Amino acid sequence: MITVEEFNKEYLDECARIYAESFSAAPWNDPWDDDRARKRLSDIICSPGFYGIVALENNLIRGAIFGNIEVYCNGLMYNLREMFVENSSRGRGIGSDLISALENKLSGKNVSSIYLMTAKGPMTESFYKKNRFKRIKKMIVMSKPL
Repeated sequence: MITVEEFNKEYLDECARIYAESFSAAPWNDPWDDDRARKRLSDIICSPGFYGIVALENNLIRGAIFGNIEVYCNGLMYNLREMFVENSSRGRGIGSDLISALENKLSGKNVSSIYLMTAKGPMTESFYKKNRFKRIKKMIVMSKPL
């Protein structure tokens, strides 16, 4: 049985391991290692308004969401910066459980919406669409290499 609780720093090393494993696999295939993942997650944790949750099964972390509660013109928004599920636990509904728990917890904090950036493609986009996220037609993400 999956339970969801708020992130605490004791979970950082295990979350970093799962993050590196998850994003090094398909569909991302990025070259993450545990140290770089720990730094990435630590940077998010140290950001103003940090709020994170973890999915636990038999006291083992199976996935997590990291992000920040931010002020916007019409109230509070949650910037979902990272979400990851252990590779061997994918396809079991843990990601959807995390999204649902996050929505419940954020509504109690007067957060009115969640936004995120994700990779294009059927695996990522269809997951978020299944969980009632919509594409914002008037916005795009742009990048410029330095």
